[in-house]
Amino acid sequence: MRARLAVLAALIAVLAPAAPAQAATLEGLQLTGSVRPADRQALRGALASGRAAAQTLLRDAGAAADVRVRTHTEPRWVSVMRVRRGRVELSFSRTHLHGLGARGRNQTVWHEIGHVVDLLFVSPSADDAFRDAFTRSANWRSCYRFSGQCLDDDEIFAEQFAYWATGDRTSRSSYRIPALIGPESFGRIMAGEDTSAPWWVVRRR
Repeated sequence: MRARLAVLAALIAVLAPAAPAQAATLEGLQLTGSVRPADRQALRGALASGRAAAQTLLRDAGAAADVRVRTHTEPRWVSVMRVRRGRVELSFSRTHLHGLGARGRNQTVWHEIGHVVDLLFVSPSADDAFRDAFTRSANWRSCYRFSGQCLDDDEIFAEQFAYWATGDRTSRSSYRIPALIGPESFGRIMAGEDTSAPWWVVRRR
């Protein structure tokens, strides 16, 4: 999860104010013109699948930073969170939104939201708590391989966040990372974080 620090420094330096109130929004996320009505409907369905605590985190993220959503057709099998020009951007593949079935779609959407939550709200101390909990799991592996490389901590966290958010603990992504801790354990660690502001302005515990 520490791999995000470089982009985080840039985000802190140039964090843009929230988009105007008249912009199309969905649960605090700013929707760009690329999001078609069918995409919006799919996103709404995915967000509705999240537990209340996850939905609160999503709204907090939209209040803390300019989080914008776009959709794309290529690359078909890539949805991504990135920081661009001081904004947090979620770009969802329409194949993921419309071609995976509801459960696959839901996990994909909440996985990418997990990256946003990790970036904005998970403090270094919580990073350590999550990693310690994950590594104690009987399902833990020191290397989860994808495309010939070991996945980093950011991806492991995002997968676990999606399991927690949706309550669906069956892996539906190509990463094939199993559920490592239960929802109560995940929720306890997450609840220790003050989500009223990004962690870089929250007093260290």
